[in-house]
Amino acid sequence: MSISLLIALDLDNTVADFTGGFAQWLKQQPEFKNRPLPHHSVYDLVESGWFTSHEEFIHYFHAAEEDGLYTSLSPYEGAVAVLREIASEHRHTFKAVTARREVFAEDTAEWLRRHGVPVTKVVHTEAKEFETADLFIDDAPSQIGKLFGQRELLVPTQLYNGHLAAGCHFAEWSDVPRRVSAVASRDRLPREYVAQLAA
Repeated sequence: MSISLLIALDLDNTVADFTGGFAQWLKQQPEFKNRPLPHHSVYDLVESGWFTSHEEFIHYFHAAEEDGLYTSLSPYEGAVAVLREIASEHRHTFKAVTARREVFAEDTAEWLRRHGVPVTKVVHTEAKEFETADLFIDDAPSQIGKLFGQRELLVPTQLYNGHLAAGCHFAEWSDVPRRVSAVASRDRLPREYVAQLAA
């Protein structure tokens, strides 16, 4: 039996190249022109060596947000086409679930519209594990830790998460429709009953 899924879709470093976009913005700042930015091998950018302190990270991160960072990010190759295929041909529904601050909701909505990402709504929250969804697609180690083994999960492989959630990873977006279909084909409880159990 195959059912229609409600999929909770993370944005940064899942659909949108946050690391690349943030690095590009930093290189436009005079104090970063000659500062090396190591590989984003640890999720925390201070630990990855981009910043010398959490305070410095927050300063530049918030400045980048205010400067329109979220409207400037590039989608990962093939991501939007695959999402459209999953929505139109396989009849699954996406909602964007992002930890971005809600003050940037319009920037997020504009980016989704401009790139034609097929989401029905946008939720701004860090407590993603409490969202109603049949499947989560997320890159963040903290979210993986909360979701793995508890909810259906797919993880876009990044340098900082390759050691987590064995069996849930995908390296190319072209592999995602098959993985989503596998989840949809499993015998499942009705979504309404699952929501009652979680209440």
